[in-house]
Amino acid sequence: MRHSSEVKGRIKDMFGMVTQINNYVSPKDRVITDQHPGYAKLNEIGYKHQTVKHHVTYLTEGDVHVQNVESMWSNLKRGIYGVYRHVSKKYLQAYFDEYSFRYNHRNSSVSMFDVLLAQASSVKVLGASLLS
Repeated sequence: MRHSSEVKGRIKDMFGMVTQINNYVSPKDRVITDQHPGYAKLNEIGYKHQTVKHHVTYLTEGDVHVQNVESMWSNLKRGIYGVYRHVSKKYLQAYFDEYSFRYNHRNSSVSMFDVLLAQASSVKVLGASLLS
């Protein structure tokens, strides 16, 4: 059983989810989530929000599902446990970026290594005078 202070902390944190979505997701995008209460206000603030009712099914209304994000998290967790063994909070975003890149290029006709090299070669290096 949870203590009331833990529940209150979770409720306050839910609004942090909406703040993150406002900061990183365009209101023009469609947002598909589970039924976590932290997403409840998304329609009210202008997002096209659709939910999956996991207690009923994993798919609803055609293409409304969260299987892709669940697959992404599964791949990331396997990579951390199988390759890196441990990650620090400091580098978690870098690990996530790596596995996002892998996931987004998994069906590409060009090898991931070639895509990575092309992206690396297009980076512009700033001169010392521009850095200060």
